[in-house]
Amino acid sequence: MLEKDFRLAARPLWRLNEYRFLVVALFLALLAVYGNSLNCDWHFDDHRNIVDNANLHMHALSWEEIKRALTGLPNEGMTRPLAYLSFALNYYIGRDDVLGFHLTNLLIHYLTAIILFLFIHRTLNLPRLKDQYGKHSYSIALLSTFLWVLHPIQVLAVTYIVQRMASMAAMFYLLAMLFYLLARGAEKRAGVIGYSILTVLSASLSLATKEISATLPLAILLYDLLFFQGITRENLKKFFLRVLLPLLLILLAGLFLWGPAKFVGGYSIRPFTMGERLLTEPRVMFFYISLLLYPVSSRFTLLHDIDLSTSLLVPWTTLPAILFILALLAAAFSSARRWPLFSYCLLFFFLNHVIEGSILPLEIAYEHRNYLPSMLFFVPWATILIMGLHYFSEKKALFRLLAASVTFFLFLEGLGVITRNNALKSELSLWLDNREKSPHLHRVRHNLAVEYTTVGLLLPASEEFLQALKGKAASVSHEKYDTYYSLGQICRVRGNDDLALQQFAESIKLFSSFPDVYQAQAEIMMSRGRLDEAERAIRRALYLNSRLPSFHLTYAEILLKKGNPEGALGEVKKALLLRDASRRTFRTLAAIFRIKGDTVRTAHFERLSQKSGVR
Repeated sequence: MLEKDFRLAARPLWRLNEYRFLVVALFLALLAVYGNSLNCDWHFDDHRNIVDNANLHMHALSWEEIKRALTGLPNEGMTRPLAYLSFALNYYIGRDDVLGFHLTNLLIHYLTAIILFLFIHRTLNLPRLKDQYGKHSYSIALLSTFLWVLHPIQVLAVTYIVQRMASMAAMFYLLAMLFYLLARGAEKRAGVIGYSILTVLSASLSLATKEISATLPLAILLYDLLFFQGITRENLKKFFLRVLLPLLLILLAGLFLWGPAKFVGGYSIRPFTMGERLLTEPRVMFFYISLLLYPVSSRFTLLHDIDLSTSLLVPWTTLPAILFILALLAAAFSSARRWPLFSYCLLFFFLNHVIEGSILPLEIAYEHRNYLPSMLFFVPWATILIMGLHYFSEKKALFRLLAASVTFFLFLEGLGVITRNNALKSELSLWLDNREKSPHLHRVRHNLAVEYTTVGLLLPASEEFLQALKGKAASVSHEKYDTYYSLGQICRVRGNDDLALQQFAESIKLFSSFPDVYQAQAEIMMSRGRLDEAERAIRRALYLNSRLPSFHLTYAEILLKKGNPEGALGEVKKALLLRDASRRTFRTLAAIFRIKGDTVRTAHFERLSQKSGVR
């Protein structure tokens, strides 16, 4: 009987007449709150992963270019190939125009919301839930979806372009769960096989987008236990046996993707230990929950200043946060038989924080990490609200008060999204906003100083760099090396090469594998005629990174001054192989052939240098 009821509830996805309101209203709502995001600039990791990543600069739909795009970042192996391919396709269509990238991100957010609605609606119509929630399933699913999709905590996964990795992985993750649900209730064998294949395919696409999808087998097994099998002693035994294999696969996947050396090395560069991270993350989880429940825009930013927990009592909130999380988990497990829906939503939230919120040597907190975990967070709240509206339907005053409260919360969410998108308009606006909210973080002050430098405001840039040196290194323990380097570059612009060299020396003390600082040293040494020192410095830079044309051109200029035009020509050829066709390249070639007495080629490259629009 239960199977029959479920099959009747599991109508095909393509019968969307009853979902017409959702599709239209969702589109209009997202257009209203995310319309101001379409011209937001590139930010932070966007440059390294997309703008400056030659692997993604696809100019033809050839297998070679597709294969290069799938590799993602150079020299890092094939990780997240589907995400990188999507960026490459965006680049192929519109080059580095942000509009196409933003439209794709917004489309992913829109499709994910529709999938979320379908998943919640069909879950509420399962045999074990239908009697309790089926009558209000459409309203609960609709409100849950809007509470999730309009929440400002999702902005960094939508407007911050590179975080498509999180949103697209979550989309395929949820799609896999929806297909599993449909496979479980399919009436014919062909349907079971077809939906099962789609489940595996969606799961594979999610894993190819970001590693967070490694929790999917556990999420499906837990879903099956609570909503299909039911909580019995026998079923619990089977569940734990079935969990062992997915858990082993997750551990093996983590070992394969990270490797023991990379894992240990990850903590060697962090300003915190594994123990400190494990103690801090319960407070971070509590902070995430507070953001979800109290979405005031002033509380959202890119980099949060969160004090590390060094013991159970420092800070004092550490132990209460741990006890709070344990209490929530205990409540979820103890009430799973009576309230399976609420239990699953809570367990889903914590389960999908396990990878990025436990032992991996990642940074402490990012808002976009909530995109997948928060998908079912609002289902219990929406259920309570819809039931409340139904209960007070005859008491007009209370009904209107509750309805107005829900409307106000949605309005508050939408306003928060618009405000956050305004903060993300440019790199300068992003870091000014972040400085206001996290003024003591080194990276915030440093990145703001970089933006001041970009627009030529050297005095405020210097002040921000100096403040950055006093700030807290919350990401990488030696990250202030870049600040010393940047201060050195400002000193060079002001004509104080001696002070610049002092700053470069401080940078090297903190991090001796930063190639740019050796390049800068080489240029100063070359200008002073200390050619042997200049050559040693540039050779060190090239040893650390041989893929930057400017390094090869600097070496070529040094070799020219040392009277070695053939060696200089070899370095320029290497720059050309790296697709460099700048004015500096042609000027260097003209100088080489002038020394060699080739007047024809000298004149040719001088003409090319004058025509080239790139410095």
